[in-house]
This record gives sequence, C-alpha cells and structure tokens, in this order.
Amino acid sequence: MKPFMYPCFRNTLCCLLFAVSALVGAAAPTKIRVGYSYWLPNVPMDVAEAHGWFKEENLDVVFTRSDTSQAVIAGLKNGELDLATDMIGSWIECANQGADVLILGEVNWSHGGDKIVVRDGVDIATMQPKRLGVYMNNLAVSQFLNAYLASRGLVGADYTLVEVADGPKMQEMFGEGKLRAVVTCEPDAGDMVEKHAGKVVATTADYPGVMPEGFAARGAFVREIPKESLEAFFRVWFRAVAYVADPANAAEVAKIASESTLGGTDTYTVETLTEELAQVPLHTPKQAIVTNTKGGNLQTYYNRCLGFLIKAGRLNSAFKPKDAIYTEPLLQAAAAADGRK
Repeated sequence: MKPFMYPCFRNTLCCLLFAVSALVGAAAPTKIRVGYSYWLPNVPMDVAEAHGWFKEENLDVVFTRSDTSQAVIAGLKNGELDLATDMIGSWIECANQGADVLILGEVNWSHGGDKIVVRDGVDIATMQPKRLGVYMNNLAVSQFLNAYLASRGLVGADYTLVEVADGPKMQEMFGEGKLRAVVTCEPDAGDMVEKHAGKVVATTADYPGVMPEGFAARGAFVREIPKESLEAFFRVWFRAVAYVADPANAAEVAKIASESTLGGTDTYTVETLTEELAQVPLHTPKQAIVTNTKGGNLQTYYNRCLGFLIKAGRLNSAFKPKDAIYTEPLLQAAAAADGRK
C-alpha cells in the first residue's frame, strides 16, 4: 500500500526539489574585475553594464575607473584587476618588464584622438630647451612621437620627455609656457588650442595604426577561468560596440559616456560624441578579425615595438613575445558576432 500524500504537499515538494536541482546545476557567475581610465573608447563597457548584458552571460563584472593609464596598468600588474584596457604598447612594455600579462586583442585605435600640440609658434626642430611634455612616457606614446619626429628628420633621443599624467596640470604648464610642445589627447588637446592658442602639428590620424588600444589580462586569471567566460565577455563587448555605433542610441550613449566613462570630467552632446568617436574608432567584429589575425595591425605593431626595444637595448632576455598574446577568445566572439560561427 502506497503512503498517502496530500496533493498540495506533493506539489510543493516537487517544486522544492526542482529548485534545488536547478541551483546545484547552475554555474556560479564568473567574477571579472575590469579597469580602465576615463577615455571615450571604453563606453561600450558602460553601455553593457547599464543594460545588464554581462549578467545575461553569467558574468559578475566589477569596474574600477581611474584618472590615468598609469593607475590602470599598476592595478593589473599588482593583481587588483583581472582585465583592463589601455594602449597595446603599454601591455607590451608590461610583458617585457616581466609582468604576467597577456594581450587579449586590439579593439580600437587612436585615429586623431592623440595629438602633438605646440604654442607660441614654436618649431619642435629648433626649440630650446628640447623638452617635450607627454601624458605618459612609455612605449605606446613614444611610437607616435617618434613617427612624427622621424617624418621631420628628427631623433627622439635628442629630446627630454617630461611626463605629466594629470591633464589639468599639463594644461597649466602649457599655458604658463613651461612646456611649449606636448603629446596629449582629447579633451585636453582641444582645451590647449582653445584656451592657450595652441596649434596641433600632428595627430595619430597621420600615422594610421600607430597607437592601437585593447585588452590585457593577468595571466594567472586567464589560466584559472573557463575560456568560455572570456568569449562571453567579448560577445558582450561586440554587442555593445554595435549599440554605440547606432545613431538612434547616440543621446543615451552620450549620457552614459558623460556620467560613467568620463566620470563627470566632461559632458558629451550627440554632436561631440560623434566627432570624438570618429577619432577613436571602435573595431567592428569584421575589423577585429582582420586586425587581430596574422598580418593584421596587431602583429605589425607588435613587431615594430619589439624592433624598437631591441634597437634601444631594452628587450628583456627573459621575455617570450609569442607567449604574451592570447587572442582566441576575442576572435571567437568576433566570429560569432560576424555570423561566421
């Protein structure tokens, strides 16, 4: 004889058992601590956060936004961050210095967003003293600066570089004439032209691909988590890139960029958002596939940076260049977004 069970109790028990089995079977969200500096090309991540797209992919993404690239790089190197965006040259330099960092791929490049600005009609070739202000004295910025100097028949080694990471401070020094030529980026470059009679003599648009930007991760983090989690992160990234590119979303994106991506340090309108995004174009999935595969800009730029380090006697003998790049998750996500898989 079967034991009698009230129908309501039986139904409740079944529901509880189903809920428990679902909880047991569901994978815990992958936590990713992501860092970036206040810079417009990072807006897809804030758009994705605002729409809850990371959660849809079972990712628990926590953002740390910083005033400078230096702070972002330090955060990745010392383990406070798992993933970060900055100039690819910054990540090459980190890896060359022995940091356990993997370059995950290029996602945009500065195409006019970085500029060389002079004041008082100064000619960099003849100015004295030969001091150049830079917002970051590293491999990434030097590639742009050296490309310009070489086009003038000049040599970077003849100049003293003065690093001023704080944008307002650099503007102040430029306005006071303490720095008469600088490498800077928007929105500081525009302010120097408007407020201090600066003149732009070169931009990264003059040397396409000279300053690519992209993601890097702690090597230990990549080895710990499922590859699928990184693919999921980049699926969200490309989804958000498409959203940002749609003119119908411009007003919303401008608001998110002003409040989150720039942390209130600047305010975008639809017009200024469109203008500045054109100077830091985000790669579509198709473009990302081209630039991150063999023969693309990432490889070309990477080899050029290695050549620079070798020539300067700065290449670390322990550095293994082939082991510092891991683009598979990004390429898989780009292929999916482009309808190739």
